Amino acid sequence: MTEGRTFWRLYYHVVWRTKNSEPLLVGKVKEHLLHYLRAKCAELECKVEAMNAVDDHVHLLICIPPKWSVADVVQRLKGSSAHHVNHELKLEPELHWQRGYGIVSVSPSHVPSVRKYVENQEERHKTGQLVSASERTEET
Repeated sequence: MTEGRTFWRLYYHVVWRTKNSEPLLVGKVKEHLLHYLRAKCAELECKVEAMNAVDDHVHLLICIPPKWSVADVVQRLKGSSAHHVNHELKLEPELHWQRGYGIVSVSPSHVPSVRKYVENQEERHKTGQLVSASERTEET
């Protein structure tokens, strides 16, 4: 990836939850949300390495260009996605995100393993094979 003549590889694993961990991210809502997030990432010139959601939270492995702050990208993704999904699908109850999020920088050599982790969320949650640091969304 290049931006002008600058070389960059800035990978992040981002996780955020629905407000009160409401299990709203299923079926059509999940499908619509992930499609929207992928398009919004492209608009922001961010490369999605992997994305998934389970009932109450989203996992995103993303490469963010240095022209954007990580906090700004996450804020834009969360804010615009809730607005879009609520407007398009007329959800009851409406989708709202918790205030915070979890984020971990990922070295390029670890991208394949984090990608696999994100892509296999449904199975990991069914079997309880979760990595606690990869599921956190707030300080404890």
